[in-house]
Amino acid sequence: MGRRIVAGLLVIVWWLTAGTVMGLTAGEQDSPPLKITAEVIDYNSKTGEVAATGRVRFSQGDDWLDCEQAVYNNNKGDGVLTGGVRGLYRGIGLQADRVELQGRNFIRCHGNPVVVTSASRRFSGRQIDYDDRQKYVESPLPAIVEVDDASLSGDRMRGWLKENHLIVSGNVHARSASRQADLWCGQAEYFGLPEDETGRVVRQPGQQPKLVLTIDPHGQQAGNQLAGTVITVYLDDQATEVDGQARVTVARDDGGER
Repeated sequence: MGRRIVAGLLVIVWWLTAGTVMGLTAGEQDSPPLKITAEVIDYNSKTGEVAATGRVRFSQGDDWLDCEQAVYNNNKGDGVLTGGVRGLYRGIGLQADRVELQGRNFIRCHGNPVVVTSASRRFSGRQIDYDDRQKYVESPLPAIVEVDDASLSGDRMRGWLKENHLIVSGNVHARSASRQADLWCGQAEYFGLPEDETGRVVRQPGQQPKLVLTIDPHGQQAGNQLAGTVITVYLDDQATEVDGQARVTVARDDGGER
């Protein structure tokens, strides 16, 4: 049956066997409860549906999501949060206008822009999806990725966070102020240092993060004009390689070219 609770700031607390919005799996022992607080809560104990408005907060363990309105079905793990959504979801920081919870492991964020942060990576765009089971982030719309003092913007973005591997495609613009690099291409891949099961970065001897630009890569670095089949920018030692039908125009001190 349904109940409306209206009285200041209220709390609903669930100790659930079927998982929660923050993604604990069925049957976990000693799992923290899901808490929903709001100024007004409509709760249907039969269907598991909750409608909350006014200073809404979903919290579980270290994870939390704040918003102004929320509709959530605890039995399915589905919900929609709107109005200045922000918080921490599975260690991923986010800010959005609207967040859709789809099952126990997937969220879709909408906004202008959405901002999602993970370790030293920052993603922004109008839509960003995150699958926690696969540690996979994606934007089917134009997005910007900022990582290792470099930024990549393009029409689409995909990322595998555990492997620290990102792909940006379509009208890609790659920039790095410290490396004086301003490059364009059809596709750019970022290969960072992978993470272990605890989220710590794993560095192998000689390994360093890099950008690999393909599909008509061209641009400039430190005043030098670059073009080729593949341009690779190493982000630790600031070296750049140009492969294929390479063309490098080096700027002279007097402003000319040679």
